[in-house]
Amino acid sequence: MNQELTVQDIQLCIRRLPARMPFLLAQDLAIIYETEVKYINQAVKRNPRRFPEDFFFQLNNDEVKILKSQNVTLHSPRANPYGFYREGANMLSTVLHSQIAIQRSVQIVRAFTMIERIREKAIAEIAKQFEMCKEIARTAGLQGNQAILSANHMVKMLLGYDPLELLGQKQLTCEPQEVYFAPTAIGKILGESAQKVNKLLEEAGMQVSFRDVKDKKCWKPTTKGKPFAVLMDTTKQHSDGRAIQQLMWRESVIEVLKDFAKKQSLF
Repeated sequence: MNQELTVQDIQLCIRRLPARMPFLLAQDLAIIYETEVKYINQAVKRNPRRFPEDFFFQLNNDEVKILKSQNVTLHSPRANPYGFYREGANMLSTVLHSQIAIQRSVQIVRAFTMIERIREKAIAEIAKQFEMCKEIARTAGLQGNQAILSANHMVKMLLGYDPLELLGQKQLTCEPQEVYFAPTAIGKILGESAQKVNKLLEEAGMQVSFRDVKDKKCWKPTTKGKPFAVLMDTTKQHSDGRAIQQLMWRESVIEVLKDFAKKQSLF
């Protein structure tokens, strides 16, 4: 007696695993096609040319653990079960030789098509949210990989999807980073005090001094110095809560200062 199954019923049986396309387990196909798992396995073994590697696969131990963690009960105690992609699941209908198999194969195709449409919409929404979250991260001062990782975390919190995991990207290539130094650190390299370094930067035309509202001496880069300088927030704060900034210098400025000091016979 044929069981009544809808496309939605079949859709609920379609599984997902990392780095795998959506698939149906042999045990679920046995229910859909109203047969037994052993007959499905036999059909695959007897018709190897109809079931190439991109039509089906045998789950590995890690994949079995993932499905069990999703509360999927597996009816294959002796060996890991088989999973069938859309093409493999549909191909089974041609080797099982039953009227119900032909009927259900049409429903299976429709179920996979529904899944793909849902996935396309989800991917579009993930991409949209990811770009928005990256913009938020950049507004917060994050750049490069930091912005990507922050956006990835936000999307996971908002939508429940991990964009980098969907891409199979477990790690990001580190962008080349240039080290920034405060005058104190530059002084240790040159064997001079921070005060002497600031004076040297000034004499080399890299920075000029000015007085802030509290009449405190501060520094800002000149047009010549801007390519080598960056203002960075410190852990200290102004009375209004704004972060106190410090002028930092790229590592490449050290060679510039050495050349200038050598020409001026300062060192």
